Amino acid sequence: MPEQEMVRDWRRMAKFAALVVLVAGVAFLVGLYGVAPSLARGGDAYVPAALAAMPPAVVQVTNPDGTTALLVVRLAETADARTAGLRGVGLRVLDAKLLLYAHPREQTVRTTYNMEGIRAPLELAIIGADGTVVAIRKVAMGTQSVDVTERHRWVLAAQDGLFRHLGIAVGSKLDPATIRKLR
Repeated sequence: MPEQEMVRDWRRMAKFAALVVLVAGVAFLVGLYGVAPSLARGGDAYVPAALAAMPPAVVQVTNPDGTTALLVVRLAETADARTAGLRGVGLRVLDAKLLLYAHPREQTVRTTYNMEGIRAPLELAIIGADGTVVAIRKVAMGTQSVDVTERHRWVLAAQDGLFRHLGIAVGSKLDPATIRKLR
């Protein structure tokens, strides 16, 4: 009889151990597929899928002092891409990313750009159909959207302070002929 109780106890402990392993495995999978991606989205190196899908391009900007800057940008040339913008982009990524909101033709009415979820202050260079920067706007964190009332065809977005570093100011000129997709 004591031997049968030992076997029964062993089986009970084996069932309990199997249950513990099963629960731990489920918890691991929940963490792997549920929690980990949300942690990555909060990281400084996070690149949202919408930004990664935007084609990279090269543009040339000539500044009022005569200097030129060759810029690698991401082109937001579709309505979905323009809506996504720089939402949720990690801080380290913003240090090196510029976004060119590109419209197929000049915008002559107020155009609203979504800024919800930006993670650092930005600057926007409002660029007319001839390529001239007509205004520069600062965008604070927490801003939901920016209304651009100036006639424009492009808006160049960058982390605050980058335009000063590159010499981009009102009067700078983006050469539309130099906008070249890299892929």
